[in-house]
Amino acid sequence: MKKPLTLAFLSAFFLSAHAPTTLAATKYVVKKGDTMSEIADKFDVPLSTLAQNNPQIEDIDLIYPGQIVNIDRKRVNYRSSVQKPVVRKSVAQPPVVHKPTVTHKTANMSAYEKDLLARLVRAEAQGEPLVGKVEVALVVLNRVNSKQFPDTIKDVIYQPGQFSVVSNGEINKPADAESRQAVERALSISRSRNSGSLYFYNPKVTRSSWLESKETTKVIGNYVFKK
Repeated sequence: MKKPLTLAFLSAFFLSAHAPTTLAATKYVVKKGDTMSEIADKFDVPLSTLAQNNPQIEDIDLIYPGQIVNIDRKRVNYRSSVQKPVVRKSVAQPPVVHKPTVTHKTANMSAYEKDLLARLVRAEAQGEPLVGKVEVALVVLNRVNSKQFPDTIKDVIYQPGQFSVVSNGEINKPADAESRQAVERALSISRSRNSGSLYFYNPKVTRSSWLESKETTKVIGNYVFKK
């Protein structure tokens, strides 16, 4: 004669079969020098997922210290630490089509060009937030890649009448660490897309009806960026 299942056995079976899952989530405060790719690697979260979980960050290439990044990990079963292997059926994958990449004139900048651009950023955007320094560097990179301006970093920067820091000698002073960091971030952004900005000015200092008539791309700190 079979013995009836005991209450203890039934309880154990029910709890193991219906172990609740909770969402392992946390928040991360951005530190100086962090990038979204590094944060994604640190928390083992796909970069695309991290971007979807943080709609408040409009540009994942431009984050700055103090920002809050929401980390949304996979669901975890706290009652069971043993995971059964999942057998997946092989599915034929479509062939990968590699699209040709766009070659930018700034793709292979020399150390001299990076230093020159960093010195311009320091001179033009000293006291501005890092994101503003990045956008100043992007203006130069965008000009190099534009048919409206010269084809090299040096020629864009030294084009007559474009940057006051060239005529007053401020560009000859050494670049600081944050300006160099801004150049590297701008290069990373420029390789994937064009930010659009071709001009910038401080409306508190400069009045120009010609600049004001241009389309505004961004307003960062004291600067208005135009294209």
